[in-house]
Amino acid sequence: MLTLGAVPPPPAARGARPTLDEITALLRGANEYHLAGRVRDAELLLEQALQLAPELPEVLHLAGVMAQRAGRPVEALEYLDRALARYPRLAAAHTDRGDILRGLGRADEALAAYRQSLALWSGSPVAWCHLGHALRELRRPDEALRAYREAVARDPESAEARLHLGIVLTSLGDHAEGLEALEAAVRIAPESAVASDHLGVALQRAGRLDEALEAFRRAVALDPRHPAACCHLGAALVEGGQYEQAADALQAALALDPDAPDAHNAMGRVRQGLGYLDQALSAYRQALAIRPDYAEAHLNLGALLDELGRPVEALASCRASLTFRPDCAAAYRRMGGVLRQLDRRAEAVTACRRALELAPDLAAAWTELGDALRELGRFPEAIAAYDEAIARDPAAAGARWRRGLAHLALGHYAAGWEGYEWRYGAAEAGLEARAFTAPRWAGEPLAGRTILVYAEAGPGETLQFARYLPLLAARGGRVVLECAPALRRLLEGLPCVAQAIAAGEPLPTVDYQLPFGSLPAALDEGLDALAGTVPYLPTRIWSARVPLLPPGEGLRVGLALGADVAGERLSPAGLGALLGTPGVTWYQLDAGAWPVSEGALAAVPVHALAPLIRDAADAAPLLGQLDLVITADPVVAHLAGGLAIPAWVVTDPVPEWAFCGEGSRSAWYPEARVFPRSRMSEWGAVVDQVRAGLLEIVRG
Repeated sequence: MLTLGAVPPPPAARGARPTLDEITALLRGANEYHLAGRVRDAELLLEQALQLAPELPEVLHLAGVMAQRAGRPVEALEYLDRALARYPRLAAAHTDRGDILRGLGRADEALAAYRQSLALWSGSPVAWCHLGHALRELRRPDEALRAYREAVARDPESAEARLHLGIVLTSLGDHAEGLEALEAAVRIAPESAVASDHLGVALQRAGRLDEALEAFRRAVALDPRHPAACCHLGAALVEGGQYEQAADALQAALALDPDAPDAHNAMGRVRQGLGYLDQALSAYRQALAIRPDYAEAHLNLGALLDELGRPVEALASCRASLTFRPDCAAAYRRMGGVLRQLDRRAEAVTACRRALELAPDLAAAWTELGDALRELGRFPEAIAAYDEAIARDPAAAGARWRRGLAHLALGHYAAGWEGYEWRYGAAEAGLEARAFTAPRWAGEPLAGRTILVYAEAGPGETLQFARYLPLLAARGGRVVLECAPALRRLLEGLPCVAQAIAAGEPLPTVDYQLPFGSLPAALDEGLDALAGTVPYLPTRIWSARVPLLPPGEGLRVGLALGADVAGERLSPAGLGALLGTPGVTWYQLDAGAWPVSEGALAAVPVHALAPLIRDAADAAPLLGQLDLVITADPVVAHLAGGLAIPAWVVTDPVPEWAFCGEGSRSAWYPEARVFPRSRMSEWGAVVDQVRAGLLEIVRG
């Protein structure tokens, strides 16, 4: 390093012209001082050089470089233009001029400057590297890649060239070679926080999360004031589910750069993961306020709105995401799920297929497609979609479970029961396997041993699978049931049941245990083995509180609206039209008020049966006195089906599998007739179809 004392005095003091060596010494000293941060000393030496040789290209070149370093790009450009006017073959000056032009946002002119430099000295790794920078800014990545390769070829130890080569390679999808280049950059410049940060990004994209976290932590340790590294560390911690640590890293990033949209977006994921959904909404919206074209933040906002049950807003966010990133398969997949919620399943199919055009190996999109097709009643196509999902993710419990439901709807019972056993791993099934000391029964001989059969998914499933209990008892076992309290009295009336216990009561010691839903798979029986077993629920369970129904005029019809009342799927006008069907006496099976005017109720005969019903044992004999049950309540539907009482079941557009069959008939319940709603949100044409059917019966 030069010192001021080592610089020769100005030649004028000696009365002689300066020599080239003296000018060179001044220039070298000025440059070294400037790089060392001794700006004033550097300026003094540069002033001497300019006084001694004001038109020397090398002096003008250094003056331009120092002006650029001092943040005076226009002045720097003037110096370099003067230098090149006097000596156009000064290759390094062309490179530095390109850097200034690029900093001024004049990438096309910078490109020309770099090319001029390389025309003079094609072996310059710096010029090749900076040419790559300009090409990247002009969004010409393939040409930038060639430039960086040339830079590395000429200087294999250039950390800058290796770094940017890796960045471009990974952006073009060549993750293996990109990682290799970035690892080389970190090896060459282990003190570079930028190189470690970019290596972490590449490792995270490659699915090597632990290594990515190590790289990000190294970058932050090298430069704690590097906001991008703090943000990337936080986002990677979010991916690993380490939300508390992620919050710390992201708060550090936001302290350094409060307007960083990536940090706000990642903080939204932290808040969402911790269950602070309102704060997550605010974070996503803050990211979008800073950067309205932020496709990922739009998608994350859409996913959160979907989780909050706001599908219309979620759909708008998905569309916004695709506006700014039309090739985002995840956005199309999310859109498919939202469209399903909005009863727009055909559009959902289109969205999922578009997702799969963009990402054929996206297992979640194949599952979403299968769901949309299944809900359209296109079961074979749905099964094919689930097959594709499972081929890509064999552990996809949700896809396996729903594929089983599609097989059951088609009557493919062996495949259906196999898939149904995956319900515990399917989050949407909402089930958790219970822990017992007794082993799970797998079909071995019972020989007088006691087996506990327990409910897991609600009364409807218990009533549905109770038809398998006689087959279980026939294996020689003593059958003990655990079920909902409302079903205990009914089911203990089955001859094959030794004991029925209400859920929550102490359980006896048993030899085996099995949930109701697993009976078919364990017994290895399809529906054919149960032909003629309806009714299978006890029909002679009479309670002293259950009177004979008063005879009504015409057809005696019980009506259970179930959740369709609270969901407002059946309008007062629709219900009024149904109740006004001539020749029918109505029996209300629901507790609570129906959504119909008092005048409409007064105009037709309606008998409220709910006050007489404590449980299924009360309901069964009441239903048995009716000519017909019309129900949108699945529990009433399964009860009527198991009692072989004629039932008209109003279902979703595609019924649950037990109510699927040929035409409007159920293969599971021969006495049931199925009336699917045209849309999830309303009965619509169902009222007209039911009225027409009732009139046909009344008129004989």
